[in-house]
Amino acid sequence: MTRFPRAALAAIALLTALGLAWPGPASAASLGRIDTSIQEPAFFDSGDRDVALERTKAAGATWIRVDLEWDQIAPNAPVVATDPGDSRYDFEGVDELIRDAAARGLKPFISVHDAPDWVERPAGGPHGTNNPPPAALADFFTAIARRYSGTYEGLPRVSAFEVWNEVNASFFFMPQKDGNGRPLSPDLYRAIVNAVSAGVHGVHPDNLVIAGGLFPFFIDRPAAQSIAPLRFMRQFLCMSKKLVPKANCGPPVAFDAWSHHPYTEGSPTHPTGSPDSISISGLQRMGDLLRAAARHGRIQSNGPVQYWVSEWAWDSNPPDPRGVPEALHARWVSEALYRMWSAGVSLASWFFLRDGGGQDAKFQSGLYLRCAGGIECDRPKLALQAFRFPFVAIRKKRYVRIWGRVPPSSTTTRVVIERARKGQWVRSGSAKVDPGGGVFTRRLPKAKRGRYRARILGGEASRGFSLKVPPDFRVSPPVG
Repeated sequence: MTRFPRAALAAIALLTALGLAWPGPASAASLGRIDTSIQEPAFFDSGDRDVALERTKAAGATWIRVDLEWDQIAPNAPVVATDPGDSRYDFEGVDELIRDAAARGLKPFISVHDAPDWVERPAGGPHGTNNPPPAALADFFTAIARRYSGTYEGLPRVSAFEVWNEVNASFFFMPQKDGNGRPLSPDLYRAIVNAVSAGVHGVHPDNLVIAGGLFPFFIDRPAAQSIAPLRFMRQFLCMSKKLVPKANCGPPVAFDAWSHHPYTEGSPTHPTGSPDSISISGLQRMGDLLRAAARHGRIQSNGPVQYWVSEWAWDSNPPDPRGVPEALHARWVSEALYRMWSAGVSLASWFFLRDGGGQDAKFQSGLYLRCAGGIECDRPKLALQAFRFPFVAIRKKRYVRIWGRVPPSSTTTRVVIERARKGQWVRSGSAKVDPGGGVFTRRLPKAKRGRYRARILGGEASRGFSLKVPPDFRVSPPVG
C-alpha cells in the first residue's frame, strides 16, 4: 500500500547471510530464515505507541520499519549537515520510537524519503522528489547513522538504513525518464546509493545499507509513471537480460541488502501483466538477477548480499468490501511468506498493524480490525496468527510439501504435523525446527485432499491449510 510524499507518513544484528547459493525448500545445510517486520507509521507515532509495539511483538515480528521523511526532520538547511546534533534537525519523535522499540527487543530499520525544498533540483515534473544531490543525501544519512550509532547521547544503535522508497515511481522520485523515454532514475539512484553507502559505512563498517524498495508495476500515464522494477534493476546494476554485465555502463554499486515491494493483484502466485513487473510470483527472477550481479562483481558489499521485502500487504474484507475475504487473506499471508522464503527473502515487512482511520482510511491491511470504540476493542484478524506462525501444505505430484516457521519466542526443536479427520486433528508426523530461524519443512505422503496444521508440543498451533487451492481472487493494489 504505497504512501505518497507529503500527503501522509509512508510507512542489526545481521540476518543469516544468503550467499551465492541461496536457501530454498531443498537446502540441506541450513533452511535459511525469514524474519518479519511491521510498518505502522501512524500507530507507532501515536499516543498508543506502547500498545502498537506490544502488538508488534505479539505478532511475531522482530523488526519495525521506521519511515523518516527528510523534509520533516530538516525543513530548513542544517548548518552542518553531517552533525546529528545540528539545531535545525528535529529528531525528537524518531528518538522516542527508537528508544521504545529497542527497549522491547525490536530492531528498527530506517527508511528515508521525501527531500525538503531546499535540496531539490529541477526535474521537469510536478510530483515526487526532484533529483536530490547525492552528496546532500549522503550527509543526511551520515547524521542519522551517527545519531543512532549507539554512542550518541544514550540513544540505541540502529544498524540498517534503506535508501529511499519506490525510487522507480514518479510519486516518490523525479525524473523517471529523459525526453526520449529512456529511464534516468536508475542511473541517478546508483550515484545516490554509492554516496549514502560511503557515509553510512563510514560510521560503522558493519552497518547495513538497503537499496531498492521498488514499486512492483510498470505505469505510463500522465498522472504517474514508473520504470518496471526488473528493467530498473538491470540498468541500476548494469546487467543485461542474459544476466551478464554490460560494458561501459557505470561503476559497481555499494549496498548490503536489496529490497522490493511485491504487491500483487491476486494470490501469491498471481502473474503480472508486464514481464518486468515483479509481484510475489516473480521474486525468484529478481533474486536470480541480484545473485548474478553479485557473482559478476557489480555489487560491493561487506558480506553476502541479502534480499528483503520491505513492504507488502493486502486489504481484507472486512472492512474493505473490495478486499480479500478474511479466511483467504490469512491463507495468502502464510503462503506469501513461504513463497518469499523460497525465493531467498530473509525479511518481510507488513504494511499496517491496525486498519487505517482518518487520512489513512484507504489502507485496510491491518492485522487488527479497527474498532470505532478505540484500540481496546480492536479484533485480531485471522491473518494475525498466519503472520505469527505461518504454515503451508502444498500438494505436489509425489508428495505434500509442508513448510512453516514457529514464532520467534518459541524454543521448540520439533513440531507435530496434524491432519483434520472427522472434525479432529490427528497426528501425521513431525518436523525438526531449524535453530537458525525457526523454519521447518517436511514431505508427507501424497494426498489429493486434506487440511493440515503444525502444533508446538504443549503450545500453540498454526492455522489449518487446505490442499485444495481456492480460485484466485482479483484485487487492485494502489498504483499511484
